[in-house]
Amino acid sequence: MTAKVGWCFPPTNGGIRHGHNDPGIAHFEGAPLAGLARETIQNSLDARTSDREPVHVTFERQEMDSGLAALGFEELKGVLQRVTSATDPDDVAAIQKFKRASGILGGSAIPFLRIVDRATTGLKGKRWRALVKASGTSMKDQIGAGGSFGIGKSAPFSVSPLRTVFYWSRFEDDERGQVEQFQGKAVLASHGEGDSETQGTGFYGVKQGCRHLTGSEIPKEITAVENQGDRGNGTSLWIPGFDDSPGWQKRIAGSVIENFFCAIDEGKLKVLIDLEEDDDSDDSDLLEIDAGTLARWFDRIANDPSARQDDDALTEAKVFLSILTRGKDRNSEPAPVLKEKEDKDLGHCQLWIDVGDRLPSKVALIRQTGMLITSRQKGLVRFSGVRPFAAVCRFHSKHGNELLRRMENPTHDQFEPERLDPDEAARGKRALARVVRWIRDEIRAVAAPPRSESVTVLTELAKLLPDTDPDDAFSAGNEDRRFGGDFEIRLKPRRTVTSGLAPEDAGDDRDEEGSDGDADSTGSGAGGDGGESPPGRDAVAVEDVRYLPMAENRRGCRIWFTPRADIQQASFSLVEAGDSVEFVRRDLKVVASGGSETALTDYRLDLAAGKRYGLEIAAERPIDGRAWRLRVLGPKRSGSGDETSKS
Repeated sequence: MTAKVGWCFPPTNGGIRHGHNDPGIAHFEGAPLAGLARETIQNSLDARTSDREPVHVTFERQEMDSGLAALGFEELKGVLQRVTSATDPDDVAAIQKFKRASGILGGSAIPFLRIVDRATTGLKGKRWRALVKASGTSMKDQIGAGGSFGIGKSAPFSVSPLRTVFYWSRFEDDERGQVEQFQGKAVLASHGEGDSETQGTGFYGVKQGCRHLTGSEIPKEITAVENQGDRGNGTSLWIPGFDDSPGWQKRIAGSVIENFFCAIDEGKLKVLIDLEEDDDSDDSDLLEIDAGTLARWFDRIANDPSARQDDDALTEAKVFLSILTRGKDRNSEPAPVLKEKEDKDLGHCQLWIDVGDRLPSKVALIRQTGMLITSRQKGLVRFSGVRPFAAVCRFHSKHGNELLRRMENPTHDQFEPERLDPDEAARGKRALARVVRWIRDEIRAVAAPPRSESVTVLTELAKLLPDTDPDDAFSAGNEDRRFGGDFEIRLKPRRTVTSGLAPEDAGDDRDEEGSDGDADSTGSGAGGDGGESPPGRDAVAVEDVRYLPMAENRRGCRIWFTPRADIQQASFSLVEAGDSVEFVRRDLKVVASGGSETALTDYRLDLAAGKRYGLEIAAERPIDGRAWRLRVLGPKRSGSGDETSKS
């Protein structure tokens, strides 16, 4: 007995009734083509079969007339009529959409957007079920694959007035060899009444059990196209009713180059897009977006405002691409600076930094596959006190990318550690804080403004002036400076509300309020324990001292300073300074970039005159809301004085 093929909308069986509004589809309706390109290509890159061969993705227009019956469109038209009748008459927008869909099905031919990937694994087993039959889930075979929420699968429906997509895939099965599968899916609304009321989502295939079609069951109108030329594994989406208004090709291309410029430049991805029918330009060879044509595609999209979703995004992507290409070219002048870090959780990280006029002062974070994640990560948005720059950070570790994937929000523009399981949230927060701090420190070192030879002497009134930019750890703004003689400007540290990430190992009991706390009062006056240099050591002159309390963790601060002379194995003394006494804190430690801690009294560092240095200090008890005296100690010199700086 031949299985009955057609559309099946399962009954609700007294369960939830589904309306027209679908959160997943609505997520992409603002920029449907841009979201479609990003989500589908991300899935294709995640299914890449070989590191030696690029993934090929094609966006092409197809038109079907004689095969419409084979895809059950006449039956679907009847479903749409029942859906329209079951819709609340006051929901005018939904009724109009359903009537438009019925009108498309009443035509003699239907346009399709066909999206094809090759050199991929195809959709096998759980990956097919996750894409076609599951909601709110994401099944990826590869560690570090993109996408965590299963929302991206809704992007193709946002460009179909019929709210319908057909899926075809070919893959290797251990028992059956090469297998082809096909199924349709429509996301409409519940219809019918009483016991006959259906769910809003239906499937085209074998009606019994809503099963997909395989092999010879697949309509020949589909297999005739899919079996042309390359018979390799891969997946195709057939999106009916596609609005092929002029310029759709460039809008897709704009999203492709903004999000995947790195993957294309590295030869991991090639994208083919149908040319416009009236395109009589000299750019007919730009059908394919690959490493050789990428730069020209940037120019082409830049010259067509209708093709751009975001002017800034396109401009930034071009800058980031330039950094990567010049970074690979050893003869490039000037070449961007390369910094590298091995993080215990995020693995190998590469950071390229370029400095120059008109650069956007943005940091691009790019996953292992070569896809841009975001250039607006919290903690990497505001940069003061540095020259214009641009930077690209690559995460190469599979396990590091897996951790980042699970921290990524649904809009793919932020890493949010709070999305991890409670037992992993602290680990994710520390890892993200480390990499953000590392990026900021490296940018400051590379993009710091040149030191000025002139010094403006402030009057005593300066101690009444506020810190105009307390959030910025890079600015040399209101630092305490010694201006000759014995005169010192003393500023009490003010509370800081940071917009970035919490420092590594900061606890969850953070409070922005100051605290008087307690201090070890072992020093007795200016000449006490904290006021004298240890035997064999002498205080060395430093300038431009800046003290930055960490408001979200009252047990931490950062201190920046510039030595006036070269010092070998400098040691440090930091005491709490009162009007007539100094209190020694025995619990202070220096935190290294990797998270290790060293007692301040044991810490040693070689210093170069005129170079900017920073220490991150941690303590067992609160240290915010106090004035501090920093001493940098070097070898004992005859006739040396007591050179200190207060903050």
